Amino acid sequence: MLFLVIVAFVATTAFYAKARRSGLQPGRAAMMPFVVLGLLMIFSFFAGVAISQVVSLTQASNFTENAIRFMLNAFLIVGYLAFIRRSWSSLLSRMEDGI
Repeated sequence: MLFLVIVAFVATTAFYAKARRSGLQPGRAAMMPFVVLGLLMIFSFFAGVAISQVVSLTQASNFTENAIRFMLNAFLIVGYLAFIRRSWSSLLSRMEDGI
């Protein structure tokens, strides 16, 4: 998750600078990476609690729990990076359109 925080910080500064240069409202563009990261972290926390409960109820091994958590974290990282890429593309297209 520390990796995602670093990516969010870099994306926030890049989005702010690009939006400011293009004349768009920089605050709106810059807040999206951290807002989405916060929502993903909340989801990750509750999913981790749910995974722990299911593992304890089914008496699964620690390996199973770790594998499920790894898949969840990998899914969140890939999803977040896809969101950043899509948002960056959207910001660039708005600059070209002059919106």
